[in-house]
Amino acid sequence: MAKRYCLKEGDHVAIAATARKVSPQEMEPAIKLLQHWGLEVVIPEGLYAEDHQMAGTDSHRAAVLQRLIDDTDIKKILASIESRII
Repeated sequence: MAKRYCLKEGDHVAIAATARKVSPQEMEPAIKLLQHWGLEVVIPEGLYAEDHQMAGTDSHRAAVLQRLIDDTDIKKILASIESRII
């Protein structure tokens, strides 16, 4: 079973748009809050991709998420949901 990891100042967190597209303006408040908490926010290449209402094609979103999963420096991956992160 995977152990829970509590974030601490300086940890890297990434934001992934796994469904609906997002804009830099929509993500700015969340990014600033995470930075205020002392976290290093990773904005993956392609976060702001668009394919109709989606954040890029299915294969694009899967590839971005897989790159984030493979990055051992990233402690948490946060999903954007309707302009928010969870």
